[in-house]
Amino acid sequence: MSLILLLTYVKDESDLLLYALTTVAGSAGVNLINFLRLRKYCTWSLTWRFSWQQHLLPILVLFANSLVDLLYVRADVAQLGVMTSDYFGGQQGYGPA
Repeated sequence: MSLILLLTYVKDESDLLLYALTTVAGSAGVNLINFLRLRKYCTWSLTWRFSWQQHLLPILVLFANSLVDLLYVRADVAQLGVMTSDYFGGQQGYGPA
């Protein structure tokens, strides 16, 4: 439905607000429908006692993945600054002069 609205009403650059509204409403609608369907497959309850050991390794894997991704992106920008000039590395106005 969101795709049909986008193809029907968004025609040029002046329809940016309509595009954003349609995209956000479509995404929110899909998330709401998924949340309502989730009750069919899962039960929700608060648990006060759980095993930290069971969840610690997956949490550390996600953290390590995020850290490596951050270092990879930052190293890319730093290498670009070393190989060319500070203008292309995105370091304008930062660091010692």
